[in-house]
Amino acid sequence: MLNVYVAKPNNTAVGKWFTLPMDADELAQKVAAIARGGDAIVVDYESALSLDGWSVYALNALCKAFEDSESFARIVAGDYDVDDVLDIAYELEDRGLIRDKHEHVGDIISDDELDAMVAEAAQEQGWLRVKHLLAGVAYVDNYYILDGYGNVENLTRDHLAFVVDELVREALCNI
Repeated sequence: MLNVYVAKPNNTAVGKWFTLPMDADELAQKVAAIARGGDAIVVDYESALSLDGWSVYALNALCKAFEDSESFARIVAGDYDVDDVLDIAYELEDRGLIRDKHEHVGDIISDDELDAMVAEAAQEQGWLRVKHLLAGVAYVDNYYILDGYGNVENLTRDHLAFVVDELVREALCNI
């Protein structure tokens, strides 16, 4: 699922590529063989995720927790969509690895939620509010994002990548 290169901090040529997840004891033996009484760190990885600075043991634990998750595998590979991110947010919260999924994905709304927001805004505040609500939207997606002012914008790939990085960072802190 996740390929990482583990090496000595002062000599990255002395290292090996591992595919995570793996048995914790096997990983410890492989890392000890590289470290030879010293330290060993992750110096490279093959993933779209931002994993710099995390221990191989934390990465292994996260991969182990989600080894049966197709959504997580797509996220690691960088080939994910909004549904994968929402699925992982729910799974991370269910497993206690993030505190509140809404902190990360609460501003992502579906097309159906947008329709309901438009109807409510039109009924309660009039069409001028609807105009402001939808000013930044090109109707090409099934998901959108609420900006800090309660208006709707298109959900960009960059924003989605930011959400994924934040989810993974919080999960790794709590693993």
